[in-house]
Amino acid sequence: MIDLAAPITSWMPIVWYGGFLPGLPDLCVGRWPPGISVETPWKLWAVETAAEREALLAALARPVPRRGGALDFAAGPDAAVRRQSSGDTVLALYEPPAPGWPWITLGRWPPEIGREVGAHRDIYTWDADLTEAAALDRIAQGVSNGVMRADLLTTPPAGTA
Repeated sequence: MIDLAAPITSWMPIVWYGGFLPGLPDLCVGRWPPGISVETPWKLWAVETAAEREALLAALARPVPRRGGALDFAAGPDAAVRRQSSGDTVLALYEPPAPGWPWITLGRWPPEIGREVGAHRDIYTWDADLTEAAALDRIAQGVSNGVMRADLLTTPPAGTA
């Protein structure tokens, strides 16, 4: 049985995916425990700075705040990485740091596109695939969490226009 009044790290395993190119965020990925009803088994936070990493780790070491009896991640760990962000448009593939964790396709979009699809920090979308082949197929199809490759190409990265 899960004790949701305990610190998050006691019931949600997490791993870190390092940003492998300059300007890409590190990803903190948690695995929802069985019995919690969510759309995906994964919870993701895009972490852009050392200060955000420290704040997120501190939040994960505490219980999730509750609002009306429900878990309120927005007031808890999500608040550590909520500030608006920006950067060149990119689609990146993160390799799992350990067996049993997914391949993560991260898209960074112009804010006007990100807001349309409810992107994390108004710019980041992500998809998780259990195999590299599935992730590469998703990229080849040009789809990342509802944003098509055609959208990506409508706003060229800075310095390329």
